[in-house]
Amino acid sequence: MRSLQLRLLVAFSVITFFTVSALIAVHQTKGNTGKAALRLVADRQWLPGFSQAGDTSPPVAPESQQKNPERLAYATFLNYVNGTNPDNLEEGYFVATRILAYQLLHAPETKTLRGIPFLVLVTPGISQAKRDRLTEDGATVIVVENLSADWIKPGKGRWGKVMAKLRAWELTEYSRILFLDGDTILAAPLDGIFDEPEAQLIPTLDEPPRDGEAPLPSRYLLAAPPEVLGRHKFPPEGKDISNPDYFNAGFFLFAPSHDMFQYYLSLLALPGRFDSIYPEQNLLNYAHRRHGFLPWTTERVNGSMPWTTLSSSWNIQRPTANDFKGGVASLHDKWWNPHGGIDEFRRYYAEIHWKMVGFFQAHNRCTGRHPDRSRCK
Repeated sequence: MRSLQLRLLVAFSVITFFTVSALIAVHQTKGNTGKAALRLVADRQWLPGFSQAGDTSPPVAPESQQKNPERLAYATFLNYVNGTNPDNLEEGYFVATRILAYQLLHAPETKTLRGIPFLVLVTPGISQAKRDRLTEDGATVIVVENLSADWIKPGKGRWGKVMAKLRAWELTEYSRILFLDGDTILAAPLDGIFDEPEAQLIPTLDEPPRDGEAPLPSRYLLAAPPEVLGRHKFPPEGKDISNPDYFNAGFFLFAPSHDMFQYYLSLLALPGRFDSIYPEQNLLNYAHRRHGFLPWTTERVNGSMPWTTLSSSWNIQRPTANDFKGGVASLHDKWWNPHGGIDEFRRYYAEIHWKMVGFFQAHNRCTGRHPDRSRCK
């Protein structure tokens, strides 16, 4: 009997010891939950940017860092250009899209800390090999049907299918999306743009629609930086802006909406309603016109859904070395042909390109279909 009592006493003591130890550990981590969670996430990433073998989902921050629980997304558009090799995985714009995936989802310096997905809208001509590669890189690939009208005459042949970009407004499972052209290079994280006052939905103004145009949604979001001149200071202002009432459709925030998409389609069905030299860009500038001049107008125009100005510190076209040094978050520029041939950009773009190549090569070796994990520890 005494032996049994002794064993029960020992067992009770052991259980009590571990229970008290666990309670002490929990108490000690209070007030430092975010850091502990970050360490846990880091410990699970046996390859940087990936939580486990075969998992290419973007890293998700602790709940304490997910400041905005709504469904947000980054998005870009990849178009097949007639006459090019559809299976060329080294084509400039395709590689640019892969660089964007790397920077948004995996690069420690620029990746999302909110688990925001990266959507790549592709036209049917994009090969399965390219779609698979982007999926392995962590992107969400969405095939969209072409969209155009007979009267649309783009200024360049490669813009022939860019109207399909408007199908992003059909992605209503997301509340707000930041659209970036594929030839965008990041210099800083972009998550904070969704917290800007200009990044919120606003009511549509009470202006009657023009003849033939579909009804407008009651609320909308279209925010973008204005276009700047080639020579400008940073941040650009005043005379640095080429037209304060006109934005470039290579970087903008919007809210998906079926009503908005139907409104855009009604504009597409009205020949001459906007200048089609820059097809989707000029449609959006017309749809979201404000009391000012558009490049193809000679008098001021009013609209019911004027676009909102975002700070140029988020994105700049025709970038200069001063923009880079001043802290611009992203550059609308081609990694293979920097604007102005600036050596600083050439070095930075090459560095980002080869980091992307090395990162995904390591990932393929460790998590591909035939991994060699002996070299991944």
